[in-house]
Amino acid sequence: MQTISEAMSHPPGVTGWTSFGSAYEEHMQDVKSHADTLAENIQAAASEGARTDDAAAGDYRGISSAPILSRAVNDNF
Repeated sequence: MQTISEAMSHPPGVTGWTSFGSAYEEHMQDVKSHADTLAENIQAAASEGARTDDAAAGDYRGISSAPILSRAVNDNF
């Protein structure tokens, strides 16, 4: 808030930064904390997905993509 206040203090100037910062600083810190946690969770989920893909890749190597059935599926569409 101090940086914004200093940047906006020159004419025409915006007032109210000090009272705004005092009133909402704790809330802004809470939002930042939640955003940090969310970002960490997203990164962890992406990493877990990559690990799962890597682990499953061996199971699918060498499997033919040739049809297993004696006829095509959904040929009528």
